[in-house]
Amino acid sequence: MKAVLIGYGRMGCRYVQICKEMNLDLVAIFDMNRGKTDSNVNIFPSSEFYEFLQNNSIDIVIISTPCASHYGYLVKAIDRGIKYILCEKPFLSSLKQISHIKKIHIDSPSKIAVNHQMRFMSHYNYIKKVSLSGEMGSLSSISVQAGNFGLAMNGTHYFELLRYLSSSIPKVVNAWLQKQNLQNPRGAEYKDYSGNIRVVTENNCVLNLNIMENHGHGIFSTFTFERGQIFMDELSGDCYRTKRSHPEDIYKPSIFYGLKSKNEFFKVEPLSVIEPTKKVIASLINSDNYPSCNEAELTIKVAIAAICSADRHSISVNVKNIPPEYIDNTYKWA
Repeated sequence: MKAVLIGYGRMGCRYVQICKEMNLDLVAIFDMNRGKTDSNVNIFPSSEFYEFLQNNSIDIVIISTPCASHYGYLVKAIDRGIKYILCEKPFLSSLKQISHIKKIHIDSPSKIAVNHQMRFMSHYNYIKKVSLSGEMGSLSSISVQAGNFGLAMNGTHYFELLRYLSSSIPKVVNAWLQKQNLQNPRGAEYKDYSGNIRVVTENNCVLNLNIMENHGHGIFSTFTFERGQIFMDELSGDCYRTKRSHPEDIYKPSIFYGLKSKNEFFKVEPLSVIEPTKKVIASLINSDNYPSCNEAELTIKVAIAAICSADRHSISVNVKNIPPEYIDNTYKWA
């Protein structure tokens, strides 16, 4: 299976490794900087991408550039009928762009996945398993205390995680965002947001995302159930779990929060990128539960609803009723 990669930055380098490990024939890379990779793959100017697609038979296109350029590459790949397209997140810079991509994608043979890998990460699937088992009751909320990792850059991952773990669609967003004083690591032309975001799903599961600008270390998540909690250091894999221990206490109301408990420390696989991304690609090729355009669109809607909320004194914004000016706006996230 012949693959083409657009973008040879940090994630692009990982995609070269991924293609090698998955036995994908990476025939070309397109980037602003020409040359060769360590694997001796030719790097061509980005401007030659469409001509290359016209003159070569390509099975999969991987888009690993900053968000602002995703739209143009997606249009070209869809126009050429590329069978498999994987796009990095955040998906696109505006809801208007997403609407157009979905429109031209309807009659195309192309399948598009967006690299939201959360459903393929073992530590989140452990949480999903606990939730489905009912041993702690249903999942009530997810609270993420993290470094300044960006509303669009990584916050969108957690909006997708909320949908996946709660099996429910994000509905209402409130946000308290900060004016960015630090330059985006990908360049001064890009802008993301830090602050506090609260998202509530249709079944009332809550995500609290605390990513203040002066938070400089770590990703710590708390998964709160009706009868217990799981605390997770996502970067180290260290976890702590506590739940009601006595059978006669299990179904007592939540006001009895200090009952005897069963507590344990344990480890999960730390946060990683390579293996889950390989699973996203495999799911795309096999047409099996890959992160779709619709799911990626939802993450962008939540992010834009957060911006709208913060602009309007942190009012509640319904994801299905975002004001038109926010739908048409193009955002400068990376």
